[in-house]
Amino acid sequence: MAVVLNLFGEGLRCWVCDIPLAQFQEMLAIKERHQLPWERLFFDFDFIKHYGFDHWSEMATRGEHRFFALKKNNSIELKENRKMLFKIDADELDLNFTLFPIFQISVEENIRFPKLPGMQTILLVEQETGCFGKFEIQTSNFDINQLQFSTLHAIESYLYPALVAINYAGENLQLVSDDLVVRGTGVMLLHEEEAP
Repeated sequence: MAVVLNLFGEGLRCWVCDIPLAQFQEMLAIKERHQLPWERLFFDFDFIKHYGFDHWSEMATRGEHRFFALKKNNSIELKENRKMLFKIDADELDLNFTLFPIFQISVEENIRFPKLPGMQTILLVEQETGCFGKFEIQTSNFDINQLQFSTLHAIESYLYPALVAINYAGENLQLVSDDLVVRGTGVMLLHEEEAP
């Protein structure tokens, strides 16, 4: 028997990139010379091709992270075959606003990406909306008490309550599919070097 858990709504996909400082200084000079925002450079295929990348996801030295926003208009539903077991607004998982949580929830306060020597760390961010994730639970006897949601309050200095992982019976559920539209992009510079 497969139980399906769906996430519908908005979230962020982030790629954590570490760029050697000399290369970053070259990029900064191009940015300033042409008076462009970082997004126009890092999400430009021609620009990143010059540095040996076909796609910005290839720049991710520390991987890709997905953050499903804990907000009122985002929903989480659980189905067994065609039968709806439950459907909730994602903000019900935010313990800051929930008096009595109805699910097992583990909370991390913040996710930080430590500075690496000789590198400039950046987060390439896509704002996405749609079916943010579909997960399947293969079990003969589904127990709602075995379901656990892992949430996060902030990404570095950016307050962004989000769902980051789902576990069932101690096992991390893997994403089966998604169907998303990119609504915006952004670049966050972390641990910026002071100018000499």
